Amino acid sequence: HFQKIAIKRFNPFKDIGGDQSFILVLLDGARTGFVITSLYREEGTRVYAKPIVAGKPTHSLAPDEKELLQSVMSS
Repeated sequence: HFQKIAIKRFNPFKDIGGDQSFILVLLDGARTGFVITSLYREEGTRVYAKPIVAGKPTHSLAPDEKELLQSVMSS
């Protein structure tokens, strides 16, 4: 089960008001889980899921995703 959970709301696009995008990190005790990112724009929302295995991403992470992952692993 997930033991470490963190969420960060943010605004990646300056032309849209509000923090409607988010990053969600879900990790179990072995630091395995997911980083889920939702990017909101007026044209639509895109959602990305990136696996984390033993604390290491299997796909490249954006700077905000890396920062939240490091934060949740160190807590």
